[in-house]
Amino acid sequence: MPDSPIPLRFVVLEHTGYGERHFDIMFETSPGSPLRTWRSPIWPAPEPVELVRLNDHRRAYLQYEGAVSNNRGVVRRVASGELVTLDPVDNTEGDTIRGSRLRDISSGTPNIVLFYLTESRNGRCWATTKLVGNA
Repeated sequence: MPDSPIPLRFVVLEHTGYGERHFDIMFETSPGSPLRTWRSPIWPAPEPVELVRLNDHRRAYLQYEGAVSNNRGVVRRVASGELVTLDPVDNTEGDTIRGSRLRDISSGTPNIVLFYLTESRNGRCWATTKLVGNA
């Protein structure tokens, strides 16, 4: 039997006290990688919401909650766990849709959430989420 791949990790942080309240969505893209990061005005996102791509963040944010350096507010974890990346699909407009199956363990009861990220050819990005059920 082949070895199971090392699970990738994700975190969603509520960020307050620095501009408008928002959520930083962070994902590993490979085991041990910096966290690919987007800013979202809401979490979860049952309807498509436009995201802002941010610079990759340090892996420390997978566990960190508290004040952000240089008076940039406070972050609090609202979702975290493991993810499985689904195969990307291109739609008729040439946008790439990437899906991830998230196993959110932050509430104490593991939940499965599908997270869809649509990246357009012009660089804009949208996300939607769908709660599937308990893990």
